[in-house]
Amino acid sequence: MIMKRNIFNTCFYAVSIALLLISCKNPESKKVDIDTPEKIASRATHSLSTSFLSSQDNPQTLQQNLINIKASEGIEAETKIEQLKNAIKSADDIDKEVNQSLNSDILSKAYTGDELQKKQAFINELKSHKAYVYSKLRKQIFHNFQISSDGSTAKVDLTETWSHKIFSQSNELLAKSPASDVPQTNYLVRTKDGWLISHTFFGGKPPTFKIIASSQK
Repeated sequence: MIMKRNIFNTCFYAVSIALLLISCKNPESKKVDIDTPEKIASRATHSLSTSFLSSQDNPQTLQQNLINIKASEGIEAETKIEQLKNAIKSADDIDKEVNQSLNSDILSKAYTGDELQKKQAFINELKSHKAYVYSKLRKQIFHNFQISSDGSTAKVDLTETWSHKIFSQSNELLAKSPASDVPQTNYLVRTKDGWLISHTFFGGKPPTFKIIASSQK
């Protein structure tokens, strides 16, 4: 009886040691993929560039029944132009706030339709990357204004100059881009709450980021 017990104990310890050795031989299975600042910076900058590139589709199908308007044409045209300018400036302010706070609830005050969905998706990506973006509008030049005969849709061409900084949720600077010009076309629709942007198309190249974060920190 004692011999059987000793044999059982010996087998039990042998199996335990074998399992321990197997687990030690494969330490990779125990590794956890840690989000280093470099990885967060890389993912966040990629998302921003991808979002930029996805807005470079051909807008030709939207250019229908639009008439050029100029402030020199009178008070009515001047008023319409100011309303369109204000809508775009308001959208820029909301963009800056949302990209930093990651609270996408107020995006619907400036955007609608496809553009609203695109903006919300970008904010969700930033949240998943545990990062936020601080953007600064350096310059804004309006080029052209068009509006439909019934006043329900409009198109505005302009160039904006932006710089960006990407931070982690712990406020560590991860990456930054120098100021660069962003030619763009905004399509707007008139609602009971005023003009909202339904589509934005960018020209030029996406912003170039310098990674500041280091995984060695």
